[in-house]
Amino acid sequence: MYEELKVLRQQVKAELELLQAETTSQSEKVTTLTERIADTLTKQCEGMTDLLTTETTSIVEPAHKESKEVNDQLVQLHEWTKKKIEQETQDRINNDTTIKEAGEAALKTIASLKRKLRDPEDPLGTASTKRQRPAPDITRHSRQQSGIPPPPFTKKELRNLPKPDKYDGSSAKLKAFLNDVATVFVCMPVTYETANDKILYVGALLTDCAKTWYLANEQKRKPDPLSG
Repeated sequence: MYEELKVLRQQVKAELELLQAETTSQSEKVTTLTERIADTLTKQCEGMTDLLTTETTSIVEPAHKESKEVNDQLVQLHEWTKKKIEQETQDRINNDTTIKEAGEAALKTIASLKRKLRDPEDPLGTASTKRQRPAPDITRHSRQQSGIPPPPFTKKELRNLPKPDKYDGSSAKLKAFLNDVATVFVCMPVTYETANDKILYVGALLTDCAKTWYLANEQKRKPDPLSG
């Protein structure tokens, strides 16, 4: 009986050692497999990161380049408008003599009308004054001085003058937009006489990134009266 127990004990011990060896082997296999999976996942994550970086760069760089091109175009538009305004301002300064003559002629006409009211028997004012020459057409004279012919439009035609399309900052539309705006300024010099009138008119036609740029520069040029 004792011998059988001894043999059984040895068998159990052998089984335990064998089970322990198998467990150790399985544990090593699990560890190795886990390391392989971890390495594979790390490489895949690195590959995805590189791919995302490449795709992000391919999207951001063209957008940045396009934004820079739009900004350059807006700067050119601003410079063109500034030069145009400076040129027209200089033309008006050169025509100060004509403006002064027109003012004097207007004063003489007013004085003549006053005399007509005071002396009904001499409605033409010939007793004390000579016939006043009509005031010169300042707008037409200034256009002749600058080499720009007067617009062949009636008042009704000017009211029906097509309005330029909105400008969103696109380089393809810049030249056409500048030509349309210049046409309006040439055909309607009285309506858009001052530099501020022209700036406000152009600003009203801008949209999207062009409008954003305009508002930022307009804020610097002329602070918002509602903010104070």
